[in-house]
Parts: sequence; structure tokens; C-alpha cells
Amino acid sequence: MKGLVDSVNLSKSGKSYQVQIGGQGYFAKLDSKLDQALGKTIDFSVDPSEYKGKVVNWVKEWDIDRALTLPTPSAPTPTPAPMPAPMPAAYALPRDRWYMPFISNTVAHAITAGLVKDSPSLAQWATAAYRAAMQIENAFLNRTTPKADSFDSGEPDF
Repeated sequence: MKGLVDSVNLSKSGKSYQVQIGGQGYFAKLDSKLDQALGKTIDFSVDPSEYKGKVVNWVKEWDIDRALTLPTPSAPTPTPAPMPAPMPAAYALPRDRWYMPFISNTVAHAITAGLVKDSPSLAQWATAAYRAAMQIENAFLNRTTPKADSFDSGEPDF
């Protein structure tokens, strides 16, 4: 079969391509490199297979059809807009909430260990985890070593 490759997109799962060739829908494996044929006429063979009660057509083999390849129009390359200078991370507002997974994991481990039994103790663990994260962030920004006193006692600093 011969046809013009209209579009090549990743499938929903990201494990294959969804391809439009001559207005018809096909699938292709990622290693087929069919994305390189976008806008070109190809000679291809199809392998039909059944998936969830439907027959889907897979592009099995393909090659660029040298006789029918239409020239692709070359559009002028747009000039990229100038990029503004990035603001230093210490002054950027609002700050990224990178610490949320850390707090969540810390509290989850405390719950699993049986150390959290009610809302006030949950709040204490979350607050302690937040303070630890902020102490580490400040040490990173200031390039200093975090104070060890809150970690050495074995008890959380509530």
C-alpha cells in the first residue's frame, strides 16, 4: 500500500505510535521510526491483529516511496522570543512545595509504626517534618550544615 503520512503521535499508553496515513488510522511500534516519515509518501505493509474485540492494523514494514514523495513546504524558521533573566531561587515567589512528599512519607511511616493515634499527634509529626525540611532547605541555600540538636535527642522538637 502507498500513502502520505499525515500524523504520527504517541498512543495513550506511550508504547506505540498512532499514525494517520492517507486519512486512515494505523498503529506502529516505536522502533519502526515511522516518525521520520512525517509528511512523506511511503510504501507500507499492514499486519491486522485483534485487540479487545476490534481488528487494528499495524504498520509492519515501510519504506519511503521515492517516486511519489511530495516535497514538504519549508516554512521560515521563527525567531525565538527573548528569554527573561531567571530570578534567583531565594527570591522566587511562591516557592515550590517540594517538601510535601517528605512530610507525607514521614507521617505515613509514623502511622504505620503506631506512633500516630489521633489528630494532635498527626499535626505534631507533620509540623516536625516540615521544620526538618525547612532546616535542610535553609542549610542548602546558605551552604551551611544544619543544626544537629534537633536530630540528636531522639525526641521530636514539638
